[in-house]
Amino acid sequence: MSFLRIGILVMTAALLDPIVAFAENPSSDGTVLAARVTELTPFRSAVLEAVGSQLPGGTATELGTILVDRDELFWASVRSDLAVLLEERMPPKALEAASTRFIQDAGGAWEGDATTLLAMAHELLTSDTDTRWRLATVSCSVGILAPQIDRARERAAAAGKTLEVTPELVAAMEPGLGPVFTSCRCLMESAVDRFGAAILESSSATAEQEAHILDLIATGQCPDPMAAWRSSR
Repeated sequence: MSFLRIGILVMTAALLDPIVAFAENPSSDGTVLAARVTELTPFRSAVLEAVGSQLPGGTATELGTILVDRDELFWASVRSDLAVLLEERMPPKALEAASTRFIQDAGGAWEGDATTLLAMAHELLTSDTDTRWRLATVSCSVGILAPQIDRARERAAAAGKTLEVTPELVAAMEPGLGPVFTSCRCLMESAVDRFGAAILESSSATAEQEAHILDLIATGQCPDPMAAWRSSR
């Protein structure tokens, strides 16, 4: 099942991260270039658009893009993984020259190298990288949180009001986001260990797979993602 499906499954059942350590070489040209690129608004906007295209639309896409945009671990993953790709794909002298260009004139350098850099970003989002795993964690979290927001939107509409998914709304949810992310990473890692990585690409799940995921929370093997919200009531 998809990462989003894992989250939806947990939420539907009403069972109301790992710390990422990066071994970056701060002086390498790949690290310098990756840091400059990931600070650029056009690059970040393109990545967020790609992330949104992987979500089903509506609240899920609105929430998912905001969560990714504000997730420091996601962007740290992008920076680290992009540095590795740059050093693997570019000869040392070309990498050094590109790094210098981005330091001297980031906007002009972006115009020349955007196609190549965005292709690398797409690769990070779809291959076995820390970036993809962090995105998977966010997608699972969206599967848990989006249905709650949809219900809140329905209540607001019944009262003649509107509820928009904004960065301010997501910031107000901050106390409960960490436990949801932690639970989702635990669920995904256990599912992959039990059934193999293919489970994360499937759009559906067998009864055995669904039962296993729900049992992880029921038995305490993975933390309850909604505990923080229940305890705050």
